[in-house]
Amino acid sequence: MSEETDHLNRRQVTAAPRPSAADVGVSIDVAALLTIDVDAELRKLATAQLQGPWQIPAELVRRSLAAGASAVEVAIKRHYVELRDDGAAPPEGVFEALAGLLDARAPARARHEALIALEEAGELGLLAIVGLDLEHLELESGAPGRGRLSLSVGGGAPPRLERRPAGAGGGTTLRLRARGIDGARARAWLADAARFASAAVTVDAQPLARGLTAYMASQALVVPLPDGRSLRGHVALPRAPGPARLWLLQHGVVVTHQGLAQAPSFEAVLELGALLGPRATPADLRAAISPLLPALTAAAVELMLALSSRAHGLSLAAQSWMLALLLEAARLGYQRAAIGEAAVIPALLGEYEGGGAPSLISIAALRGRSERDHAGQAVALALDPDQPRRDLLRGGAPLALLDAAARSTITELYGLRFRPPGRRPARGLALARGLAWATRGAAQLLELGPLSLLRGRERPLPAEALSREQRALAEHLQAILATDGSSGAPIDVVFCAGSGRPRRRGSRLCLPQSAPEVRAAVRLLAEEGPGWLYPAALALLHGRGEPAAGARATWRRAWSRESASGRR
Repeated sequence: MSEETDHLNRRQVTAAPRPSAADVGVSIDVAALLTIDVDAELRKLATAQLQGPWQIPAELVRRSLAAGASAVEVAIKRHYVELRDDGAAPPEGVFEALAGLLDARAPARARHEALIALEEAGELGLLAIVGLDLEHLELESGAPGRGRLSLSVGGGAPPRLERRPAGAGGGTTLRLRARGIDGARARAWLADAARFASAAVTVDAQPLARGLTAYMASQALVVPLPDGRSLRGHVALPRAPGPARLWLLQHGVVVTHQGLAQAPSFEAVLELGALLGPRATPADLRAAISPLLPALTAAAVELMLALSSRAHGLSLAAQSWMLALLLEAARLGYQRAAIGEAAVIPALLGEYEGGGAPSLISIAALRGRSERDHAGQAVALALDPDQPRRDLLRGGAPLALLDAAARSTITELYGLRFRPPGRRPARGLALARGLAWATRGAAQLLELGPLSLLRGRERPLPAEALSREQRALAEHLQAILATDGSSGAPIDVVFCAGSGRPRRRGSRLCLPQSAPEVRAAVRLLAEEGPGWLYPAALALLHGRGEPAAGARATWRRAWSRESASGRR
């Protein structure tokens, strides 16, 4: 036996699993090992990358995309797959290696080396075919200067590799028939895995849905890497709320995805095939992308700001969703100043009534045109978008149309507070309003007794009779309380005389000036700030209503900050 032959038959492998043999060289006869059920061993190696045969069409499409195809046509039937593309032809050595691997009569060592050759060439899609219960295979491809190569296997005959004269056109055609290919499952998997493919992919003559068209906005993404290369893909904004998500691709086909916790809602489609190679695992892809997460989130926020510059052309629902995205980005510390200057706040300017669409202004502009409270702080007028706008008092200040969550976030991040606008009596309803007032007065007389009404305990105290802290509590509570469900009117918070329990009458909340819980709420706001309005409001309402959801979120963040600092 020659030295070269002995080297092929006996390879030195170091055994590492057990510490006792860590430093011992163990000689393994590879040729003898591969003679033990070689077909079963090769099938295991060939299919190790897949969960099942239904994934093979997607792997073949990946192979076409990696070869530069601009169009891929796939037909899938029960136990049958056919694929045509216009990509570059596989090297001649790939045909020879596949033929050798599919030849059951070839020596085990030769088949093993053919398998390694396919792995090294990155032809994992073709390699997966070996693991099938194959009945028939045809593979034909052409390249300039070499004509067309054809490989066919089936009918129990050995593989046949032929060279033919160059025909019209290039590309690759593959047909295979094998048991175990579930057509419906294969179509569904391919549609999901290849939805971000850069080429035009058709399945049974139907174009595959292009994934990037499903987003509200998307743009190309290039992230420079430390080694001088670049990560390429797309960043996109979804049309509905959801967690931030990264789709990681190898040569145009999704391999895995990853969610992000501390990020506004966005999605990124990232191509990693050229950077990591075809043998990279999903874990390799996730590890490679981890250092780039801040840059990807920053790119998504830039897209949000770019979209805000043309927000006037979006639907009202899209404008509302974009505002929520930007406020969440600002809350997480991204581009807070730029977001404050973006014209994304829907507001009525001038006439509040009528069917005109609201204009869009920035938080900074809203602050500049807002009223000032007794302490000189800006207080903007605001209504929930669904609240009725009839009978509103007109004024020069804009009327923002924001839900409770948006108002709470803007107050927390930008210090701009909100209050509802005043209302005027509607024409023709004076008599009805007077009758309603008389009816309510009679009900109060029966409930509270005549002495209570005579003493004026339900009558609001004038502003000059209140301290600065009491006026601040009324204004803050009015900003976070939900509207009265029966009339849709905002809840009016007033102080009144007395020391009894706070009383809710329709859309009015009366706070007795000397009540213990009212005095405690005034002190809490003065000492702890607006972040603690939520528990104060719950105590004052006594179960007759509740603050807006955004107020609770603000309170929880205030609690978390103080707990972290050791104050609580």
